[in-house]
Amino acid sequence: MKNVTLHKENSSELLDLEHKEGQVILIDFWATWAEPCNRLTELINKHKGSLDKSIRIIRLAVDSDIELVKKYIVDNGMEDVENYNVSDATKCNVVDTLGGENGMIPYAVVVDQSGTIVFAGQPAMRSDILLDC
Repeated sequence: MKNVTLHKENSSELLDLEHKEGQVILIDFWATWAEPCNRLTELINKHKGSLDKSIRIIRLAVDSDIELVKKYIVDNGMEDVENYNVSDATKCNVVDTLGGENGMIPYAVVVDQSGTIVFAGQPAMRSDILLDC
């Protein structure tokens, strides 16, 4: 997987997507206003307690209203995964780097233990997206 580093909006905090051997990464691009994004949120919540701890879940919200994003995260019990709010332009840059299609929400990328992207696309295309991790 290509190494991607981006700045967290309104912060100097960096998100480093460098792959570590043996680690599975799920990157979820989502928005509070996109109803289909709720399905992957529900799937993550359903399985996160039983997932191997070597699975890294990174959620990148593309909303402009950061307070709405924070509320969504709390209301949906997603405080225990990595959450970032990124601009649409940053999202497009990251998706391009990971070989995806711009503008597609929801959009997910799964990187396997060896660092290979094994899925990139609409999560609805793979209802077993987390089970394969």
